Amino acid sequence: MPYGEYLNRLAEAKKYDHRIVGVKQELIYHHEWSPGSWFFLPHGARIYNKLMDFIRDQYRDRGYQE
Repeated sequence: MPYGEYLNRLAEAKKYDHRIVGVKQELIYHHEWSPGSWFFLPHGARIYNKLMDFIRDQYRDRGYQE
């Protein structure tokens, strides 16, 4: 792959980076004092909780216990 094509793909991939998309959609944020710790905003927490409910339902349907 030519270097120019690589740079184009890299620039395109940055548009879809979950860290950037999550901040733009106001799902998550992080504080400069704690760069490795992401915090859920209300809509992000809602999505996370719905996903966890779905996973728990799938476990229960398949006979697993938490």
